[in-house]
Amino acid sequence: MEENKTNLIQLGRNSLERAKNSLTITQKLLLEKSTGDRVSAEYYFKIAQNKPAQDLTRIEDYTKAIEYDFNYDLAYKSRGIAKAELLKDYHGAIADFSKTLDINPDNWEAYFARGLAKQNIRDLEQAIADFTKTLEIKPNYWKAYRFRANIKVRLKDYQSAILDYFQALVLLNHGTEHLSDYMEIIKNATVAIEINPNGLYAYNERGLAKANLKNYEGAIEDYKEAIRINPMYAIAHYNSGVANEKMMGHSKEAILDYTAAITADPNFSNAYANRGYVMANERNDFIMAIDDCNKAIEIDPKNSRAYIKRSAVRIIIDDYVGAKADLKKAIELDPNNNSDEISNLWSSFPTKIEDQYSPPTDEEREEQEKFLDSFIDDLNNSENAD
Repeated sequence: MEENKTNLIQLGRNSLERAKNSLTITQKLLLEKSTGDRVSAEYYFKIAQNKPAQDLTRIEDYTKAIEYDFNYDLAYKSRGIAKAELLKDYHGAIADFSKTLDINPDNWEAYFARGLAKQNIRDLEQAIADFTKTLEIKPNYWKAYRFRANIKVRLKDYQSAILDYFQALVLLNHGTEHLSDYMEIIKNATVAIEINPNGLYAYNERGLAKANLKNYEGAIEDYKEAIRINPMYAIAHYNSGVANEKMMGHSKEAILDYTAAITADPNFSNAYANRGYVMANERNDFIMAIDDCNKAIEIDPKNSRAYIKRSAVRIIIDDYVGAKADLKKAIELDPNNNSDEISNLWSSFPTKIEDQYSPPTDEEREEQEKFLDSFIDDLNNSENAD
């Protein structure tokens, strides 16, 4: 085993030497200075990466990798993480993360990890600085907002903490499909509500997370709390409508919610579109349904969702040609929308359109021409009689 390892390292070194021989003296010096023995370093780095997470010898392997190449930033970062997680050596971890950042100042993961380590040694102000730097490099990293908020609570900076919690909630709710992340949103929102019981945004975001977990009743309760705080909070009315629409037998409540959203915001395009669909699907009020969808498109001609809803309404009334035109427009406006809703609507078209609008046969065409000739003759005779 040891002999095979030595042979592999030697092969890598030979390849590197051949590459070096083709360079100028200056290039060779720069390469030697910047990379060290990267082949050997990567060999030990990969050994460490392939070991179980709780294996302490990973730290020795990362150290060996650094000895072969002292500019190997990933090895410093990984060793720092291992020191923090396995040994609780936060000071040693901070030193490794700092070395990583000396080599690569744009490594946001190193800033975030150093922030966590500083938090553990109660260097709270510097931890906030590291989380802030993380967000400068990676603005949508919700965990940095979450941990920065936690520290701000400890420092009694509640108002700023609420803003960070809210930002974490928004990023999570609109960029996740994982159960654990939705649970994290609920946890974050609950903390924010405990800090500020009148935080309508936290109630709304917690409601969205519950709805994504199919806890529609719990979601509606949170939306009601947001509406209690601000009765004109249109988005909470709308979200409540979406949740009611998902629940069997709650179409009346959904229509009332969408109507309330429109009252709060008369230009709420999606509220019109959703109300129109419920009107058609549950109430068979097709005139009102089409009017609502038309209004949604009038307010926002680029709202692909409005075209999808009008397409669904037109399918209900057997207007497959109009429905297909609307769905094509929706896809044109949002070509990245691969939702089941579009797939299900699209599957309704081929046979139905063909059945309803197949070209006339020769006999049918002849009958149509005879009818037209007869109609024109009758019309002429009527004019002559006058």
